[in-house]
Amino acid sequence: MATTLTPFATVADLSAALGITAPADETPAYAQMMDALADASDDLRDIIGQAINQGTSTVKVMASPGGLVRLPAVPVVEVASVTADGEAVEHELIDAATLSVPVCRSVLVTVTYTHGWAVVPGTLRKWCKVLAAAAIAAAKSGNLGLAGGLSSVGVDDGRVTWATGAGENGGGVSLPDAVALRLKATYGSPSITVEHR
Repeated sequence: MATTLTPFATVADLSAALGITAPADETPAYAQMMDALADASDDLRDIIGQAINQGTSTVKVMASPGGLVRLPAVPVVEVASVTADGEAVEHELIDAATLSVPVCRSVLVTVTYTHGWAVVPGTLRKWCKVLAAAAIAAAKSGNLGLAGGLSSVGVDDGRVTWATGAGENGGGVSLPDAVALRLKATYGSPSITVEHR
């Protein structure tokens, strides 16, 4: 069963950024804006590699021989429990993604923890609005960014531009590569490097 996550921005946020009156609930315009915001948020989550919204998870991960445990969703807000072989294990949160547990060998640990942001960071809210506005503009023009030409949509200080045509790959609405890389570096889970000796 799929989980529906809250979009990073609201219809009121998008309407204010576009300088328009927010449409009434249950209208086609409201539904279009909600769909665009949900799609934009999902695209941003795909780029970042995690949900962002705060939640609680139970995961099984390997602790390194030195006792370090990298958790997959960040930032870690609180660790409720850590167990190894069914027994509670002492733990210390070292940073926003790493626990230290007292083990001398690699061992599978089960961690229940709260992670993510209680309030969506402003940068993600901004890019959600930019992508949603671009998608709505493309839908209204009938172009959807797939039929060549140049299109540009700006909200606040964010802008999405695309040009597609013969011989080019892609299309649709997306973030510039540099922005996507910056968002992944800022809000994504730290990469885990495994060194073999």
